[in-house]
Amino acid sequence: MRSRSLRRLALAMVIATAGGACAKSGSTGVAVRGVDANLVFGTKQPPRNAAPANTLTDESLSPDYANGGIALPNQSFTSTKKTLRTAPSLPKTPCPDATLNAFPSEAAPLDVPNDRRPAVGSYRWKRSGSVTVNKIKLPVSGFEQHLVRNIKELGASTNTRPVPGSTAEPGVLFSYETVQPDANGKVVVTTWQVDTSAAQSTVNEGLNTPVVNQGSPERGLVIKKIDVFDAQGNPQSSFAPLTGLLVLPLPVQQGLQFQSVAIDPATGEEATFNGQVFPRQRVDACGEIIEGWQVKGSQTFSNSATTRTEELIVATQLGGLVISDKVQQADATGANAIDTLISIGQLKPDPLPAT
Repeated sequence: MRSRSLRRLALAMVIATAGGACAKSGSTGVAVRGVDANLVFGTKQPPRNAAPANTLTDESLSPDYANGGIALPNQSFTSTKKTLRTAPSLPKTPCPDATLNAFPSEAAPLDVPNDRRPAVGSYRWKRSGSVTVNKIKLPVSGFEQHLVRNIKELGASTNTRPVPGSTAEPGVLFSYETVQPDANGKVVVTTWQVDTSAAQSTVNEGLNTPVVNQGSPERGLVIKKIDVFDAQGNPQSSFAPLTGLLVLPLPVQQGLQFQSVAIDPATGEEATFNGQVFPRQRVDACGEIIEGWQVKGSQTFSNSATTRTEELIVATQLGGLVISDKVQQADATGANAIDTLISIGQLKPDPLPAT
């Protein structure tokens, strides 16, 4: 089975290379893989464990993963509403590089403003890097499709009063979902929560010593839930901790080190993230520069025997939206590995699909 999957993956790479699928100026680089629009939700119960997108699992990598373009199937991908939605298509417009003198239209502030939310819609993301299957390294290029949806207002922040003497308003809580394809041919729905004014404290022990962050477990941008579906919309796995996994404390403090642990009480699955905040970085979104704060760290899930390193860039001015994700992970044998970078390819999204 693994041998057949490898041959299919290699064949997909040959086809993609022959078709010139890549993220270059003047070429769309999109070779969308379609899925039957008549697929409906089944009744299969989800297994016990889940992991974020682009994580090595016991399954074979999707033969389409290294292809030039991956669009989402025609599904709503929700456990409650069994509604079939027509998936939007990947944009066919060129993806030019930004000019050398291009600058972001807005700087990334230290915190998510109370009135900012991620723009709901369908986004094209750029893909680069490589995957290694049975010690055969294959390049990854082209585009994939992400959705931002289901923004929910959750009330007041955990820290309802600003710092004494500050003119800042009390913070708020809200959440949003992202939907993206997975390296294993699945679809991953991630629920993110933003606390714009979380209760926290920092400890600085002196020069050349990283600042350590403490306080509310959900003191910023956190992963609240991960649901994994197959292409037919059947739930495959879920990770729903009582306390979310922190990926960026807010307000941002450059050089800050932090640790986070999240446990799903229903399955016992545990996720950890040990991270550090780095300076602002810029992402070229097909000619438009977007600025965000970089977070580097190591992430583990108890259903995986390996640790993955992750570099996220979070645009606080866009409501705490993740705009870049670099993942490196290898299995214990070194035969299989993922080393990929995906980043947002458009600032203004296309509309979400209608029912």
